[in-house]
Amino acid sequence: VCTRRKLRVSSPALQQPVEIIVDVKYAVQLYDLHQYDTPNLELYTGDDVHPEEVSHYGTRAMIDALVAIDRAFREAVRNGDLPADTPIIKVNDMSLPWGGSLRIYGDMLIQSKDGSWVTNSHKTHKWGTDVDISYNAMTTSKQRTWFKTEASKHFTTVDIHNKGESQQHWHLDL
Repeated sequence: VCTRRKLRVSSPALQQPVEIIVDVKYAVQLYDLHQYDTPNLELYTGDDVHPEEVSHYGTRAMIDALVAIDRAFREAVRNGDLPADTPIIKVNDMSLPWGGSLRIYGDMLIQSKDGSWVTNSHKTHKWGTDVDISYNAMTTSKQRTWFKTEASKHFTTVDIHNKGESQQHWHLDL
């Protein structure tokens, strides 16, 4: 699989930014989650560290798992297992369309408990098999328990990263 990408490079050493066109080859096709009907998943993008509308790509198995969680969420609300006002699931980072590091805007920085800023390079998000889901957006323990149970049906790893911090999130891996 190959895709053509235009990269904009800037540096203090350059008088002005330079645009470079690169053909990128990768082994596995990644699919854009934006293209699927998932009304109970909110795809988070567009702040200073999350690439706008390009960080929600995954393998076919990843997309299928997230679509299944979306449908299960809808069914849980319909059946009364979750209250009707349960917040929808916020999907943070997955992978870029071409895979590779999410560091396309430099290091992704997160604030640690002591207030310092540390690098979060999302090293495992290169292949479209990892996804981060907002933990803090889930407002009840019932929703968190439901989510962990449901996610465990589809993912081999369901962990909480950055515990107790504002960027606390579920990290799921196929």
